[in-house]
Amino acid sequence: MAARGWQCVFGDVPECWVQAFDDVIRREGNTVYYQFNVAARTGNTYGQGYWDYPWMVDLSVDNKNLSTNRLIKPYTGWRRIIRGQEHWMHLHSGYYSGSVQVHSLATTIRLYIFFHDTMGHTGAAEYWIPIPRASAPYNLAIGESKIKTTSAQITASCMNTSEYSKVVKWELDYGESPSYGKNLHIDTNNTKATFDLSGLKTGTRYYYRARVTTDIGLSSEITGSFMTEDVTYAQRVVEGKPVTKVRAVAIYPDGSTKRIEGIKVIK
Repeated sequence: MAARGWQCVFGDVPECWVQAFDDVIRREGNTVYYQFNVAARTGNTYGQGYWDYPWMVDLSVDNKNLSTNRLIKPYTGWRRIIRGQEHWMHLHSGYYSGSVQVHSLATTIRLYIFFHDTMGHTGAAEYWIPIPRASAPYNLAIGESKIKTTSAQITASCMNTSEYSKVVKWELDYGESPSYGKNLHIDTNNTKATFDLSGLKTGTRYYYRARVTTDIGLSSEITGSFMTEDVTYAQRVVEGKPVTKVRAVAIYPDGSTKRIEGIKVIK
């Protein structure tokens, strides 16, 4: 049980103070389950006071799940001094329990307490309650890639230690420019994925972006590029110089050229 601190909800004489307690805070994906209790007393640091009339509170979490008129203190008798006494909601109206949907990156939920008695005295307090935080996969890396003339194999991996966010999908965007244009995706819970690209052009640079996404929408990505192998038909050998590859080019009457991607027949 975590005590969240006393707050004054009525500043006249005698004062009235309340304090929230979160007995249960549990997260599953983007759903947070909670159980709260509320205590109330008169006076700051247990100051003077009597307060005959019953005390009630209305409770909500993130402006949802409103629960009204929950009794904390019943009628305590004419001019009976209640200085130094703490009054607990669960003894008269039970605990405030429920669940609420939160954003993927949420770190708190808001508990709102509206205090009132039967004579029209009112006040309010709010608490920002910490919740377990989900995190995106991290340490994305590209493993050893297998690049050929018209195909490539890209392997990506990540780390994911979050208890509240699980990997569900990998994607690879790729193309001849950083705007990509083509996409592959793999539905998997694995922290590693291998993409097989086919139908590529020879001797061409390709850009890619690997992205991993979790079940609550958190994602991380890594970018890179590779060059497909060129088609080689010969090698240029010059004494005293490195051997270089020679590729075939067709020259048209108008002077334009086109790389030869393959030779099917030689006559």
